[in-house]
Amino acid sequence: MFSIQAKEMIHALLESFALASNTPIAIYERGSDGKYTQLVHADREHFPDHCRALWAIKGGESACRDDMTARIVEGLKSTDPSTVMCHAGLTTEIYPIVVDGETVAVLQFGAFLDDRDGEDDLRQQRQNRHDQLMRGLNVADEQAAEINRLLFSEELRRSKEERRLLRAYLAKVVEQVVYRHLKDKERHMLIAFHDVQLQVQAAMGWAAELEDELKPVRELRGAETSLDWFRMAAKNVEAKCKGVSMVLQSLMRGEYLPEDYRFRQQDLRNLITAAISLVHPFAQQKNVVIREEIKPEHLKIMVQASQVHLQQAFNNLVHNAVKYSFRGSKYGDRRVEVRGFYAEHGFKLQISNYGIGILEDEYERVFEEGYKGKLRLEEYRTGSGQGLALTKRIIEKHNGTIAVHSQPVGDPQTDVNCPYLTEFTVWLPLTQPK
Repeated sequence: MFSIQAKEMIHALLESFALASNTPIAIYERGSDGKYTQLVHADREHFPDHCRALWAIKGGESACRDDMTARIVEGLKSTDPSTVMCHAGLTTEIYPIVVDGETVAVLQFGAFLDDRDGEDDLRQQRQNRHDQLMRGLNVADEQAAEINRLLFSEELRRSKEERRLLRAYLAKVVEQVVYRHLKDKERHMLIAFHDVQLQVQAAMGWAAELEDELKPVRELRGAETSLDWFRMAAKNVEAKCKGVSMVLQSLMRGEYLPEDYRFRQQDLRNLITAAISLVHPFAQQKNVVIREEIKPEHLKIMVQASQVHLQQAFNNLVHNAVKYSFRGSKYGDRRVEVRGFYAEHGFKLQISNYGIGILEDEYERVFEEGYKGKLRLEEYRTGSGQGLALTKRIIEKHNGTIAVHSQPVGDPQTDVNCPYLTEFTVWLPLTQPK
């Protein structure tokens, strides 16, 4: 439902609120299938020490995630705000975002203690939940006692009035953002339609020129010359049509991918070639050369894969490599390199480019939903922070791995335009486990 612009606005709003209140916050959107997806969330450091101590225990983080899922599912069924107690004994506020009488998203914030008018049984209720969780996770008595101390730490308290203000302020602002998104939705669709229309008109123009040239071609040109011209014209028509596909693929951003992964024998080389072909018009526009270096003996690279999902992942990686490439400089040409080879009972694909880099402490974070790199310059501030997160989920569904490595080519201290050599490495098994 939410556009990229709306997601970025909501992320900035929630992050500012989390920093000001030191309260973890997240928002979840209802999908067209009725299920939810996490849009944005506060960083882990906003959670109290009690939560982080739980996550350090084996099975603790997954137990928290399961409990959170249950709260979100219930929140999507209601139109009224509620205050609930998590499985570990901390209070969380659930605030449904309602549009035209329907809950379209759920805002969740909290993980704190409160003094609900001094209810006598509240502390015992928290204690019972905490003890039940500790037994379920098989936590030793000494460690459980320390986590229990953190649970009732005075530093985590929020008064009833503070909770009321948090909910009233946050809900009001988020509702305004959602309303603004809906109000602007038609305008965003018109802009998208305009982009598609320009590409289609260009394709139609080339086709019309090709047709006009057909009649007098034998009188005006020699046979060989006319053949070359038609080849060139056909390539231009093809490039423009692929440009339309690129716009549509960019608009989709994987939102309409099927949930089911249907693993079949696929030729990876076809998927790689298709990704390069799809991005080729975009690369030409930016004067980026794409070099494919897959060994000739790998005429077919057969793996068990879900074609539609893996194609989306490869499209994202090649498109990003082109998008974040610098123009040619003293350090080398503006180029993207795609290499592939068999490795470790699977196939390894490496996609590299020279341009905007990724800092070492961001190697894991770039795969998080909504995260955007620190080195993104003005020319490149168009990413949504969604593509790599989707790509990682697809690769992991294939029981594969993805990693990134990025190093400056030159000295970034003395050259502000120093490019980075950034390489994404994907490894996929040849067969999926039964």
